[in-house]
Amino acid sequence: ARELLAEEAIKRLRERSLAESGPEEGWKSLPAIFGMPVEEGAPLRQAPWFTWGLVGGIMLVSLVGLFDESLVADLALVPSGLWRHGGLTLVTSFFLHAGALHLLTNMYFLCIFGDNVEDYLGRARFAWLVLAATVAGGLLHVAGDPRSGVPCIGASGGISGIIAFYALAFPRSRLGFLWGCGSWRRGWRMEPLSNWIWLPAWGAFVVW
Repeated sequence: ARELLAEEAIKRLRERSLAESGPEEGWKSLPAIFGMPVEEGAPLRQAPWFTWGLVGGIMLVSLVGLFDESLVADLALVPSGLWRHGGLTLVTSFFLHAGALHLLTNMYFLCIFGDNVEDYLGRARFAWLVLAATVAGGLLHVAGDPRSGVPCIGASGGISGIIAFYALAFPRSRLGFLWGCGSWRRGWRMEPLSNWIWLPAWGAFVVW
């Protein structure tokens, strides 16, 4: 009975330590401070070159678009003009963003989820997944108000498909969220005050 109680106590302490501790890589605390999730438990087998190339291409086109409004007007998805350029705006709108925050947030999510999905599927099948999710997201947006003339831009549709696949393929990987960040005085020392909330990927996907 003593051994069982001791094992249960150790288990509770381990779970508490896991819940309160941050990620193994210290740099992950930086995006967490800004409200971004951090990932644990999904190691890569190879470098995700397609994901990195996709991020680079999106950033390049988006940055050009930030200084050239005519490019955005020409390549954005407009529900009432779905078949402009033969319907290619369903794809070209994926590469444009409305501002630096919009761009950086989407690229962060593409990096942390896309690399694992690419590693799991391979580059070719991952590319098809991104394309299918992008087109599906655009069509759902158009279905919401087919007569709208408001341009739509951003990679969110394609990234949503990647996140959904990630949750299915890596249900046991963990996503951490930083809850509160500050410091408190203990005697003459200032000590960090932060709490981490860890959710399995499937749980975070349901909440999202």
